[in-house]
Order: sequence, then C-alpha cells, then structure tokens
Amino acid sequence: MKRRETWALQQKANVWYLVWNVPKAIRGLPMFGGRRLYTKTLQTGDLKEAQRKRDLIVANFDRLVAQAEEAPKRLKFNAYIEEIQQAVREAEQRIETVLLPDGQEVEVESESLYHAYDLESAIERGNEELADAIRQAIHGDLKVSDKYAITLKEASKAFIKSEKAKAAKGLKAAAPATLSRAKHAADSLAAFLGRPAVLLKDVERRDVTLWLGSLAGNKSDSTRVGYLSALSLVWETSYLTRSVEGDNPFKSAGIKSTGDSQSYAPFTVEELAQIIEKATPELRMLTKFGLITGCRLSEIIGLQADSFEVSQGVPLVRIKAGKTANSIRAFPLPVALWEELRLCVVGNLWPVPKSKNPHGWSSKFGKLKEAATGARDRTKGFHSLRGMAITAYQRAGIPEDVTAPIVGHGTKGLTMSYGLYSSGYDYSHQLQAVEAMLASDYMSQLLKLFNK
Repeated sequence: MKRRETWALQQKANVWYLVWNVPKAIRGLPMFGGRRLYTKTLQTGDLKEAQRKRDLIVANFDRLVAQAEEAPKRLKFNAYIEEIQQAVREAEQRIETVLLPDGQEVEVESESLYHAYDLESAIERGNEELADAIRQAIHGDLKVSDKYAITLKEASKAFIKSEKAKAAKGLKAAAPATLSRAKHAADSLAAFLGRPAVLLKDVERRDVTLWLGSLAGNKSDSTRVGYLSALSLVWETSYLTRSVEGDNPFKSAGIKSTGDSQSYAPFTVEELAQIIEKATPELRMLTKFGLITGCRLSEIIGLQADSFEVSQGVPLVRIKAGKTANSIRAFPLPVALWEELRLCVVGNLWPVPKSKNPHGWSSKFGKLKEAATGARDRTKGFHSLRGMAITAYQRAGIPEDVTAPIVGHGTKGLTMSYGLYSSGYDYSHQLQAVEAMLASDYMSQLLKLFNK
C-alpha cells in the first residue's frame, strides 16, 4: 500500500518536522532514550526536500532496526561508542590551561567525563556493552571492538533485510537482483577466504581482487562486476550504521575482463538434442521459444497476456521492457507459434516473482545444460539460443537491417540498404522474414528435434 506524501511529516510555522514512531527494538538506544516518538526539524518549508530528508533519515533508522533484530548487543555497543565519542569531543573543548607558580602551563581536563562514564559503575550495573564502549573510547582498549565486529555474511544479511523493508514501505530500494548478488557474493568470498565468519573489517582489497580472479572461469564479467557492486553497497551501508570504518575494499578492486560477456558459442545439434531430451516440459518450451524468437530469457519470462496482439491481421508479441532501448519492440510470429507461446504465458508455464528476475530460470537452464552436455563453463547458455536464431536469419539471406528490429538489436552502423530501414519495414514484411528464417535448413534441423 502506497503511503501518503506527508507520511511521518508534520508542518509547524511553515517548517517541516519528522515525527517517527520508534520501534521497540531500538528505543533503548541512547539517541532515542526510551522515547516512543522521535521528532526532528528538517529545517525546510519545501515538501519535496522534506520528503527527501525524511526518506534518508528513516532509511538509516530502518538499518538500525535490522541490526537490532540481528545483533542487539553490537547495535548497543556502537551506539554507546558514538555517544561517548561525542562527549569526549565536547570535553576537549572545555579543557582549561592553568599557569603554575613556576610559570609552567598545564592543561586540566574536566573530571565530569570520567564520572559520567565510570567503568566500574557500568560493570556493577551489568551493562556489558557500555563497559566495553568505555574501555575502547576512553581507556583506549581497541581489541574489545572485535567482540562486536560484524561479519561479511551478517553485513550482507542486514543489507538485504534493510532494503526489503524499504521496498515494503514504498521507498526506493535496491533491486531484487542486487540483493541476490549480495548474498551469493558474500557466501562466495567467505568460502574463497576459507573463513565463513570473516569480519567485514578484515576484508582487504587484495583479497577481493584475488577472489574475483578465481571466479573468472565460472562467472561472466557482468556477474563478477555485479558481485563487486553489490558488496560495495553492503560495505557502504555498514559504514553508515557505524559497523565498519576505514576504506571500502570493494571500490577500485582489480577485475580483468575475460570477454565472456560479449558472445556465447552456439549449441551443436547433438547438444541441443540432449538438452531437449532431458528437459522438463517447462524448460523444453522455454528452450523452443528462445530458439524461435531469439528473445533474451528475461524478455520471455516477462511476457504477460496483454503482450499478445494482432495488428492488420499480423500476430504480434510485444516486449514492453528490456535490457536496452532497442529491446522494447513488437515482432511477428506465424499464428500457430504465436498461439502456442500465448498459451504458455496465459497458463503461467514460467512463474516468476513480481520483480521479473530471470535468475531462477537461468539457473534451471544452466543445470539442464550441465546435465545434458556435462559442461559447466559459461561459453554456452540460454543466450546461445539467441545467437542461433540470428544465425538462422543470416543463413536464410535476411538482411541485417530487417533482422535487427525483430530481435531487438541496435541499428547503428548498418548499411541501410535501399533506404528501407529509415522508413521502416511493416509487420507483414517482418513476418515474411520470420517465416523464411524458420524454413531455413539450419533452423529446420533444430526445430525437428522438438518433434521427437
């Protein structure tokens, strides 16, 4: 349910205030002092600016809630550290210089700081987190911080939980794909380091570089870049909640391109036959229409009932969102195949989350490919079917400027033969191209495999 624009906002004397109900899990933090309601001036009379400030503050508070639920002791310790450090800064401003009878100047510190944060008193009260914070912030015992340090996996989990909470409230949040990468990347890096409970603060940039290099044979360039970006967000989020200090080791980490994100090798006839034989009905149909349409996996599973239409007697499939601007298009199919694909979509043959994240089906196809071919490398995948469809257009003699808008490729650099592309091929001409491609010797031998 979408919240109203002035949620958690109140206006007094033309100034907006944040008025936020403090969850029970974090009311005990020093900054809230047990209060149920937190009020803060946003120092603006502009609603848009107030909304922006509100969302930033509440997002940080939501991170505190996630931390409190996962690791309440760590959260209390960090809050006490922040409080004491602020008190130390204020005490330093009150230091007095006294002139002794012999003319020597000495600085006299206020005793109030040590009375307010007395270690023995905190121990007697059983406040372990406060006692440890005093040991570190006042007495300089830095080793105590390891006791409360967040692990890489805990940081990833807290980040994911915080982002999901933001999304549930209608706030801007990281995409589901980013959350998935954050989890898988944290697990992968911890496994590479051989330390399942490695502390986030102990991860070094060289560790990250070596880890990324170790993934080069199994993960594409885009996946490794995605992993790096997701963990960088995890680190930044932990930094904002004072769970880690220093420099982000995931920024500017070295990553060498393997070039595997640029092209996929086609399946051989024998490999495709094995894939079809071992496929479930759902994966069999997904493979079939990946080959026939040349669509990306995300484009196929993103289809809905209203993606199917008829224009001037030509059955069309409309892609409403995609990887690039060129991906958004409509392309024709022969009526029998159009109806077969429509029934798959209407029948929810390939169920996906609301996010339309194709990761689940990509993983399923990857496992099918491995079972059928015995290969785990990433040189061949679902995207290979797209390349095979384009090859079929080429072998059928279809000009590139005709094929490009059908498969969702860009047209920059094409020759624009006869000026036809500038005026646009109509759907009936495109349908003729699709039919010619399907009838080509190359595609015919592949489609026959689905009839066995």
